[in-house]
Amino acid sequence: MSGGPMGGRPGGRGAPAVQQNIPSTLLQDHENQRLFEMLGRKCLTLATAVVQLYLALPPGAEHWTKEHCGAVCFVKDNPQKSYFIRLYGLQAGRLLWEQELYSQLVYSTPTPFFHTFAGDDCQAGLNFADEDEAQAFRALVQEKIQKRNQRQSGDRRQLPPPPTPANEERRGGLPPLPPHPGGDQGGPPVGPLSLGLATVDIQNPDITSSRYRGLPA
Repeated sequence: MSGGPMGGRPGGRGAPAVQQNIPSTLLQDHENQRLFEMLGRKCLTLATAVVQLYLALPPGAEHWTKEHCGAVCFVKDNPQKSYFIRLYGLQAGRLLWEQELYSQLVYSTPTPFFHTFAGDDCQAGLNFADEDEAQAFRALVQEKIQKRNQRQSGDRRQLPPPPTPANEERRGGLPPLPPHPGGDQGGPPVGPLSLGLATVDIQNPDITSSRYRGLPA
């Protein structure tokens, strides 16, 4: 079940290891557990991190707009047989935003703590509170994308290329990414990321106001 124990544990003799939800190191145990309970039946988070979600919204998509703060999960959704990047709000107790992994998704890392990719309707950016969590999240997402593309390439080797789905056309037609939101050195300083939870205390010395200078409050 999605609300099971944290971490991983081996299965019985001869059995594969049982997958378990991977917690965020910035959340307390009870907060991670609450997050796992929001995932849904037969869903697992393979990587979890504290982030701000930025979107480059139309029209123009010239600027990043901060939409949410919360816990981002790279979710293996067994009922849908797919993978999703899902953002949950612990205070709201619900899913705030999601993006399904699609063929040829490009997950970019302009900086170690700011990652971008094309969503269904606009460009999306994840601003991580912890670079170790960011690195683990990136590695897992890119690994799954690579494996999916290799598998699909093998399956379709003898087939003509399929027509581009409508949502793929939208992704391909998105405007270029706006500058990184921390690139404006003349903007107001912004404090550390916060989920608005008194129990979350981000002590990473790398999370400084200078790093997030230029981000909207």
